[in-house]
Amino acid sequence: MGKRITGVTIPTNSKDLEKMKTMLNEMTKCMRRKEDEAESMKEISKEIKVLFNLAPKHISKLAKVMYKQNFPEVQAENQAFEDLYESIIGGTTDD
Repeated sequence: MGKRITGVTIPTNSKDLEKMKTMLNEMTKCMRRKEDEAESMKEISKEIKVLFNLAPKHISKLAKVMYKQNFPEVQAENQAFEDLYESIIGGTTDD
């Protein structure tokens, strides 16, 4: 088993400790890849903004919807919001 410290069991045998260290090392590699990919996404977004004059929020939303392939759901959410807004606030912002 392992040594208990305030509700946490820490492995005490060398095989389990080595396994945990290996797993944690893999997690840190994943974190690095995630960070690198996020930086790459920022650069791509900047380039799209410059080339096509799109707002970053639209670029991000387009990419997310494309990735999740949930355009019909997004349309339904937008329509529900429009209906709710018009029902409560009114049809125009000039009111």
